[in-house]
Amino acid sequence: MYHLITGGSSGLGFEIAKMLIKMDEHVIILGRNQDKLDEALTALKEISKKADVLAYSLDIALEEDVDAFIEVLETSGKSVKNLYNCAGTTFYGPVTEIGREAIDNVLQSNMIGLMLFTSKMISHLLKKPAEPKRIISVLSTAALKGKANETIYNAAKWGARGYLESIRDELSKTSIEVINVFPGGMRTAFWADSKSGYDVDHFMDPVDVARNIVRVALDNKVYVTDITISRPKE
Repeated sequence: MYHLITGGSSGLGFEIAKMLIKMDEHVIILGRNQDKLDEALTALKEISKKADVLAYSLDIALEEDVDAFIEVLETSGKSVKNLYNCAGTTFYGPVTEIGREAIDNVLQSNMIGLMLFTSKMISHLLKKPAEPKRIISVLSTAALKGKANETIYNAAKWGARGYLESIRDELSKTSIEVINVFPGGMRTAFWADSKSGYDVDHFMDPVDVARNIVRVALDNKVYVTDITISRPKE
C-alpha cells in the first residue's frame, strides 16, 4: 500500500516523502509542476531500493484531473494507506490589496482542492473498508488564529478545517481516521517566496515537522485527532 502526498515535490510534503521512503514505505507524490516532480522523483528513488516511488502531475482543484488520477490508481490495482494533504499556496498583504485573482489562487489550492481531492479519495478508500487508513492534513496554525495580512490564507485554512472536522464525524464508524496538523512557520520556499518579510531563519526545520507527522501517522496503537507543532520558545 502507498502513502499519497499532495504537494509532495517540495517543502514539507517532500520531507514527509523522504522520511517514509527511508523506512521502505511506498510513496506517491503529486504536484502541478512536472519539472519539480521529475527532480523530486529522481532524488527520492535514490533513498531506498525497497520502496516504490511514483509521481503524478495534476491539479487537485480540477475535477477532471482528480478523476483521471483515481482511475489510474484503480486500474493499476494500487491501494492507498494514508493520504497526506500538503499542497497549498499563500497571499501576504493588506486586506485593501486583495483582488479576485488572489482569492481564487489561495482558495483553490488550500481549501477547494483539498475538499475536492479528499472527497474523491474517500470514495476510493472506502472500497477496502477492512483496512485502516488515515487522512492527514497540514492546516498550519493559521487555521486556529487569524493574523494580519494573511486574511485569505486564514479563511482558506479555517474553511478546510471545518470540512475536515465534519468528515471526521461522518467517517467515525469507518476504518478511516482524520488527523489535522497545525504547524507554525517553517523554513521552506512557501514563506520565503511570500514577500511577507518574515525572518524565516527562525522558523522550524521542515525535517523536524515531518518527523513528528510521520511518527503519529504510522502509530497504529493510538489515534491522535489534532496535532499542533510549534517551535521552541527562545
